[in-house]
Amino acid sequence: GGPPPPQPGRIHFLPADVVDGLEPAGLLADRGQALIQWERLSVLFSMRPVWDPEPAFVSDKTIMIDRGLERVVSIEKYAPDGSVRVRIRYARVEAVADPEGQPVELPTLMRIEYPAQQTSIQILLRNVELNVEVAPETFQLAG
Repeated sequence: GGPPPPQPGRIHFLPADVVDGLEPAGLLADRGQALIQWERLSVLFSMRPVWDPEPAFVSDKTIMIDRGLERVVSIEKYAPDGSVRVRIRYARVEAVADPEGQPVELPTLMRIEYPAQQTSIQILLRNVELNVEVAPETFQLAG
C-alpha cells in the first residue's frame, strides 16, 4: 500500500489501484463503513481499527457516489498519515453488454492521481467485451 521509491522516467501507478478503480466493491471487504449523505452525493468511508496510541477507527478509503446517476464518481485511498495517497475519478461510464446481452455499467475512462508524487495516469478502454480472453499484445503504452 505504500508508494514505491521514485525513479526517473518511470510511470508511477500501482496495479492494485487500477483493480480498485474497476471493482470498487473490493474496497469494502473486512472494513467497517460509515455513510454521509448530502442532497445528491453519498460518501462511504471504509474504516479500519487502529490500536496505537489508543483504540480508534480511521478511514483508509472513501467512495463517493452520485445517487442521481446511481454510480461511483470517485475513490480516495489514504496514506497512514491521513494524506490522499491516490484519487480515482471516473470521466466516462458506458453500458457494455455482458455475455447474456444484459447491460453492465463499466468505467471506460478513468484518471488515477497520485498527489504526493504529482503524477496522474488516464486509462481509456475501447471496444470492451466482457469475459473474453485478451491477448497480451493487445495492451500498448501510449505517451
